Amino acid sequence: MNAARRPTQITLGTDQDPYNKEELVNTLKGRELGFFVIFYIFAVACIVMAFEFLKPSLFMREESVNATRYDD
Repeated sequence: MNAARRPTQITLGTDQDPYNKEELVNTLKGRELGFFVIFYIFAVACIVMAFEFLKPSLFMREESVNATRYDD
């Protein structure tokens, strides 16, 4: 027997698959993350204000809410 024999490498079918590659992980870091968070908050605020402009519900005073209700 040959004592200096190297161990054989086991090859799986997935190792030979050309589509089995590591995925690239793109993450936001540092300044990009800060810009994204600020823009996201700004965009959400714009959407909320657009809905409030079209159909006010959050920033109405109680008197105006009571005046718009119908009493049967």
